Amino acid sequence: MIKLIRFVGLIIQSILIEFLHVFGLVAFLLAAALGYFRLPSWLVPIVGIVCGIIADKFIDQT
Repeated sequence: MIKLIRFVGLIIQSILIEFLHVFGLVAFLLAAALGYFRLPSWLVPIVGIVCGIIADKFIDQT
C-alpha cells in the first residue's frame, strides 16, 4: 500500500512540475481537448510526440 501511495505521489509531482513550464500546461490542455471532443485515442501519443519535438527544437528551457 505504501508503494502505491508513493507511486501516485510521484505521478502527481511530475504533472505539477510540467505545469511550471507554460508549454507543459498547453500540451495538457490540448490533450484534455482531445478527450473532451472524443477524438480517437491514437491521436494522444502523436500529440505528445509533436509537443515534445516542438519543445525540444523551439523552446529554450534554460
